[in-house]
Amino acid sequence: MAACGDGSSDKKPASQVVAKVNSGEISIHQLNFLLQHLPGLAPEKADEARRRILEELVDQELAVQQALAAKLDRDPKVMQTLEAARRQILAQAYLEKTTAGKGKPSEAEVKAYYRDHPELFAQRKIYRLQEIGFPAQPEVVATVRDQISKSKRSEDLMAALRAHGITAAGAVMVKPAENIALDILPQLSRMQDGQSAIFENGQRASLVTLIGTVPEPLSEETARPRIEQFLSHRRVDEMAKATIEGLRKQARIEYAGEFGKDAEAARQAREADAARDAQAAKAARENARLAEAAEAAKRAEAAKKAREAAQAASARAPGRLPAPPDSTVNRGLSALK
Repeated sequence: MAACGDGSSDKKPASQVVAKVNSGEISIHQLNFLLQHLPGLAPEKADEARRRILEELVDQELAVQQALAAKLDRDPKVMQTLEAARRQILAQAYLEKTTAGKGKPSEAEVKAYYRDHPELFAQRKIYRLQEIGFPAQPEVVATVRDQISKSKRSEDLMAALRAHGITAAGAVMVKPAENIALDILPQLSRMQDGQSAIFENGQRASLVTLIGTVPEPLSEETARPRIEQFLSHRRVDEMAKATIEGLRKQARIEYAGEFGKDAEAARQAREADAARDAQAAKAARENARLAEAAEAAKRAEAAKKAREAAQAASARAPGRLPAPPDSTVNRGLSALK
């Protein structure tokens, strides 16, 4: 790892060196690599960021030199950590290579996603919420649900929680639709001001009261970059999972000891998950195809109506007689003879 070396070998050309730290060197390539991974860096902030990152690299090089002097690179735990990082980087690089350039969604898919999620776009809102978290014990959840059906007053709901020893105060927060979990947003978007609901997530539950909303819809054009990014990431994830599943099917994998007991059940569960994901992806593609066909039909119908309107307008134009029927033309030609 040249970036973490002690500088005793692999000396860099002078034009590439941006700093020397004792016997070690820091190259422009190390600096640029870290700069490339700064999201949304404004051009006017580039020089400041370069200097800050260079100082961080200097600090890192000093620590690395001391670690090598103490022979920490031979420590079993450090060696295991380095090997785990190497394997993760290689696996990620392979998946990125196999999915590169294959995730871009079609125009129809973008339109379909915008249409199918009005709570995120056409009917987007900013939500003001009160949320109280508590353990998802069945008796507590049942009591609070029962109280919600009887009363909308937050005091009554808090009393139901206190009856089970839960005294946590509710936190008030403001969230745009895109910052709310997709599994609860549809229900939340249908709630009225002052209405409450319980949402469970594993061993935790939340009592959420809608204080108020402010409509802030997004047009399809404005939402397009977000939708494209989301659909692209989702497709890449699906392709990566499919790639790994394909490799599993081709490989010979044998589990030993206690891990061999549940291997068959785990395999069946993976196959069921893969089949479910494939079915969902197929349904999404079919929906996109139908949406694209519907859009094409609309465009064709609109073009047809436009042509008919143009023909009608042309026929009504002053000083222009409609074309005679074929029989009239034939009689005229006969008379000329």
